[in-house]
Amino acid sequence: MVMPEAVPKEAIEFMTRLGGAVTSSLEDLAFEWYWATHPEMMGKFPYQRPHPNLPPYDDLIVAGLAVPPWVIGLLVEEDAKKKGDTKTAELGKSVKEFGEGSLFYSLPMLVHHTGMTFAYPPAAGARGGSPAMREQSRTDVGHRIIKL
Repeated sequence: MVMPEAVPKEAIEFMTRLGGAVTSSLEDLAFEWYWATHPEMMGKFPYQRPHPNLPPYDDLIVAGLAVPPWVIGLLVEEDAKKKGDTKTAELGKSVKEFGEGSLFYSLPMLVHHTGMTFAYPPAAGARGGSPAMREQSRTDVGHRIIKL
């Protein structure tokens, strides 16, 4: 059996970023699973919206968890490069790439949820929001019915 001599650097970087994206997707999946299996959580934190035009807190939390690995990796990599420590610089670069992968999942997710909020405002009884917010989102279409 012929084994490759070394794994290409690009493949390792790709797998590190993929690991970050998968981690963020699993965090999001855990929030969504909990919301689906516990209907009493509807309208409670973190399944509320900070504003009617923003995504729920659970999506903001997943996006927020993606930022620290990227920042920590960036700072460690820069500090290690200044000191000339190549092993720590490589570790910092890997942590930064993991954070980038996490951001690659969570930022488009936030854009999607925000866009869907504008395209389809939360309906009455929809996920999250206070009763007043749900009442406000109801539309009275009775005046739009035209008899032919």
